[in-house]
Amino acid sequence: MTDDSGSPGPDLLVLANRLSIAKRAKEIAAARVLEIEIAIVAQTNFEKPEGQETFREDDDRGACSLVLQQPITTKVDGEAWLALRRTLPPKHPGRAIFRAKYELDTKAARALQEGDADAKAAFADVSDVITRKPGKVSVEIKTLEIREAMPNEPAEAT
Repeated sequence: MTDDSGSPGPDLLVLANRLSIAKRAKEIAAARVLEIEIAIVAQTNFEKPEGQETFREDDDRGACSLVLQQPITTKVDGEAWLALRRTLPPKHPGRAIFRAKYELDTKAARALQEGDADAKAAFADVSDVITRKPGKVSVEIKTLEIREAMPNEPAEAT
């Protein structure tokens, strides 16, 4: 394997080992971050049903300013809303707090896109309103076994 400059680069085993070590370090760091965040919430007695609060400390050792925020996720039961909506008068103020959410049925879209001529034509009719954006490629290590130490590489994989 070569890198972009044409020089021999690390082989797949070396890269997989590096990735394994880095992911484990990330897991350990994430657990430690969570532990510290819980301690900060306890120390500040932060209890808000929603919103944020800023905490400051300044003494001989140093100074800090922390913003603690309590987000709230809200969801609507779409089927229940549609049933309720049918019972409300057309100008009911409660109707104004809901927005329609359009989602693409990717299986159905793919079936149209890859179907017969009529299906492809139907997909072409609606495809201008569909935007596709590739996400980050994920890499999952299914197996990794290091049998001998690699030069200049930690041998920590199991």
